[in-house]
Amino acid sequence: MNLPYFCKENTNIQQFAKIWAEAYDDKNEPLYDQNIGKLTKEAIEKLFIWKNGNLLSEKKTKSVHGNYILKLEHLKTLSKQISPEQFLRKEFSGGMIWKFIYYISGNQKNTLYSTNMFTAQ
Repeated sequence: MNLPYFCKENTNIQQFAKIWAEAYDDKNEPLYDQNIGKLTKEAIEKLFIWKNGNLLSEKKTKSVHGNYILKLEHLKTLSKQISPEQFLRKEFSGGMIWKFIYYISGNQKNTLYSTNMFTAQ
């Protein structure tokens, strides 16, 4: 059995993306590919399922609905007007990762910006 391993090595962005793409295998990737950049109720629900790795529990479904779907028009406008850093600092209910998923759902150009990058700043 061959297992991948990663070592600390400086590289360019293209090589970084290539290395990690080869290690990434997700059965739910079509949910991401088909819904990223779309700000519809259905697309956001599917992105949250993608992030979660499977269907959402009743509690998470209520959270997504209350924190994002009901605020869709406001958040749709806001996510286009401010940077990822500003958006993630806004005082919305819902956890950091949920804010990130919502942000990238409307800003495909910023999909490499992660909560880890935000936290490291």
